Amino acid sequence: MTTRKTAIGYIKRFDREAGYGFLVSESIDGDVFIHIEQLQNFGVSGVSDTARITFEVKSSDRGFAVERIVSIESYEDDPAQASAPGMPSGLRPARIKWYDPERGFGFARCFGLDADVYVGKSAISNSSFEELKPGDAVCVRLVEAPRGLTAVAIYPWEMALGMDLASAVSGS
Repeated sequence: MTTRKTAIGYIKRFDREAGYGFLVSESIDGDVFIHIEQLQNFGVSGVSDTARITFEVKSSDRGFAVERIVSIESYEDDPAQASAPGMPSGLRPARIKWYDPERGFGFARCFGLDADVYVGKSAISNSSFEELKPGDAVCVRLVEAPRGLTAVAIYPWEMALGMDLASAVSGS
């Protein structure tokens, strides 16, 4: 049986050569598969990794998948807008606490949060970082995962320069 609902999500990773990727959404427990065909049907051939995507999702025995894109709000020209108040997964300034490339994970400290944030290798696989070192200043996009806050994307600290850091720290 297939069920459908509308959700808002962000690119977790997208491989243009393979023609597919995954979205994350705070309203869906798990990754959401997206095929390039959904983007093409919407009239675009690619999407910024800071874009906010409203989509219809279908769930089946194989997991979640985008059925149809409803809207795409791109913040490519102004990355600071991706952290606007009220956005479910806005960017937050953080520092890398530690990261072990052999184990493929580590943790970061987000400003204004008490708990550590999990950073897996999938979060950096599509970033501009070749490696993460303790103390590196970054911006992260977070989701609440079953085991706690998880970074699903990592960006250079410079993306935080235009942010209202008071709202980023307070999470508003």
